[in-house]
Amino acid sequence: MINEPFLNKEIDIRNTLSNIEQKLPKNILSNIKEIFIGQFEELKRRQVQSLYESGAIFLSNEIEGEKELVLSIIHEMAHALEETQREKIYFDGLIEKEFLAKRASLFNILKTNGYINGISLMGLFFKPEYDIKFDNWLNKTITYPILSGLSSGLFLSSYAITSIREYFANAFEKFFSGHSEEVKKITPSVYNKLVEFI
Repeated sequence: MINEPFLNKEIDIRNTLSNIEQKLPKNILSNIKEIFIGQFEELKRRQVQSLYESGAIFLSNEIEGEKELVLSIIHEMAHALEETQREKIYFDGLIEKEFLAKRASLFNILKTNGYINGISLMGLFFKPEYDIKFDNWLNKTITYPILSGLSSGLFLSSYAITSIREYFANAFEKFFSGHSEEVKKITPSVYNKLVEFI
C-alpha cells in the first residue's frame, strides 16, 4: 500500500519486488503480508529508512534509489524470518557465541585506540540484545564511519555491531544481495544457518 509515493519518481516498486522474489526462497517471502510506503513517525523516531512489524514492512518514501530499496526490504525480511523462526535460528547458541566474541574483540580494539577508558562500558559489549544507550554511544561518540574502519573484517557493517538481531539481518541482507562469500568469511555461523533455510 503506497500511502505516499517515493520522492524519487524513478523507483519502480513492482520491478523491485519482482527482483527480490527471484532472490529469496518462497518460504521466507511468505512471512510478509503487507508493505507500506510513506512517512511514518516510528521510522523518524528511530532514524531509519525501514522497519518490520507484525507481518508488515514500513518503508520511508525518502529512500533514494532501487538499490537502497532492495537492501532495505531484504533486511526487513530477515527480521520477519526471525519472528517465525527465532528458535531455529538461535537455539544452538552458535550465532550468539560468534557475535559476542566479535564484540569482545571490538572492545579490545576500541580500548587500544583510546575510545574506552576504564571498564564502565564493558557490560554493554556482552549483552546481545539491542540497547539504545549502546547504539547512541557507538553512533554519536565513536561514529559509524570510524567504527566501520575499526571493525573491518569483524562485522559486515557498523550497524551489525548494535545487536545480535542486526548482526543476523545484516548477514541475511548481504547473503541474498549477492555477497554470500563475504558472509561465509565474516559471519560463518549465520552463513551456515542461512544455507540450512535454503
